[in-house]
Order: sequence, then structure tokens, then C-alpha cells
Amino acid sequence: MLKCFPINMKTIPALAILFLAPLCAPAADTYCPATIEVREELKTAIPGWTAGNENRPHALAGITFFDGPPAEKASLVFDDEVKGKTTTAAIWKLEANSKRGYWLSCIYDSTGVNVSKRLAPSLTECRVVYRQGESRSGLPLITAVTCK
Repeated sequence: MLKCFPINMKTIPALAILFLAPLCAPAADTYCPATIEVREELKTAIPGWTAGNENRPHALAGITFFDGPPAEKASLVFDDEVKGKTTTAAIWKLEANSKRGYWLSCIYDSTGVNVSKRLAPSLTECRVVYRQGESRSGLPLITAVTCK
């Protein structure tokens, strides 16, 4: 799936639009926000030092599927892997209407903050596509997430 950057038609001549078509970039589907903004702070002040914050968005770096709530730490390993020329897809098989439910946790670059949500009980498979040879925070770069 591709995500294209918005173009303001009033500020760009019509002919230039033809050259802007490559401004599309791979993006994870709506299962995880592409970026999050966080406000981190020191738990305890350090004498002689002033704490600061970069105030920048943190990009999606990883995804973990869980059997039950993430707090229970029952993370799942993918069931299958399909390698293409430039991408690899990891596939998780899910049992529809599982009693514990399945959860998705989204991990972000340069922060310990993550977001999680329970997946729809009717889902039977989730697929995460990674771009081979590229990484973010030491994890393979995610280009798409789909569940059915």
C-alpha cells in the first residue's frame, strides 16, 4: 500500500504534477499509526543538568501480536514467511472468536512508548510486509499491515 503526500493544487503549476507522482511512500495500513508524538521527561532531575525534549514524531518501527492483553506478555511468533524479491511477509494465523482475544502492539522509533489495541474477533490472519535490507531502530522496515 502506498501513502502519497498531499499536494496543494493552488501553489503548483499543473505540468509540475506529472513530476510529483513519485512523492508516494510505502506506509503501514491503519492497524498502527504511522507516527506518534510523545512527551517524555526525566523521572528524577540530575543535579547540574537541564532536561530537554526533541519534540518530533516517532515513526512506526515494529509490530507485535499477542494472545490476550499485551500486559500478559504472551507474544506470538509468525506462522509463515513469504519472501519476494524486495519484501518479506510474515503471516500470523489467528483462531476466530478466540476466548482470550488477539491484540496488536505498535512499537515506535526512539521511544519506549507504544500503543496497543484488541483486534476484531472475526480475524483469522494478519500479514506484515517488510522491505528487505532496510530497518528502523534495528527492526525490519514495515511497508504494510493487513488482517482478514
